[in-house]
Amino acid sequence: MKTGANEYGMKRYVMAFLKRGPNQDRTKADELQRLHMANIGRLADGIVRAFFSRWRTPWY
Repeated sequence: MKTGANEYGMKRYVMAFLKRGPNQDRTKADELQRLHMANIGRLADGIVRAFFSRWRTPWY
């Protein structure tokens, strides 16, 4: 399986830290956060569906 790692199994990642500036529009920030969380939920839903689609019968 090819994972894009080097010969030691290591990959390079980038991490960013965001900080609030002095001119933050709270209404816009709240809307962006709501959309961000909705997108994370959508992605998680897809992962769960993909995982459980292996079985033909429901897991519950």
